[in-house]
Amino acid sequence: MANQFQVHIQIGAGVEFYQEYFLTEADGSPLDLTGCEVYGAIAKHSNAKNVLWNPTPPQEPVDPDEFNPVPMVTDEEAQSLPYYKNISFNASVDDSVKGRISIYLAPTATKLLEEGKYVYSVVIKFPDDRIVEATSGLVFVNKAFGLVRNLVTDE
Repeated sequence: MANQFQVHIQIGAGVEFYQEYFLTEADGSPLDLTGCEVYGAIAKHSNAKNVLWNPTPPQEPVDPDEFNPVPMVTDEEAQSLPYYKNISFNASVDDSVKGRISIYLAPTATKLLEEGKYVYSVVIKFPDDRIVEATSGLVFVNKAFGLVRNLVTDE
């Protein structure tokens, strides 16, 4: 695979976002993505963590014999655990022979983004478990001002 490339993208908050990439080998031929998986995320910076801790106690008693995928920790312990704040793209291999991948965010996801500058990264996991960053760059988010808004609430 040729070196990963940087592409800066722009996202309108509250509207659909879609971007395609065509990946190539060093000689310019399409990268074979058969059996590959694609993942991507957007964040304020690469190690962005949510600094707010808002514990939510269980509403019902928890049966200790039942499987519980969430580790049981005290509020004090949980405050020291990192909570990475990012939004994952819906990423996919669209054409494995032509090396075409895409990333997508629904309007419900983009409306969570505040105006500003972010970073993003898209990685490929190959069948042999190698993970390679395919592309990354800056994301510029602005409010999609063409939307019809509620004049009272500005939503």
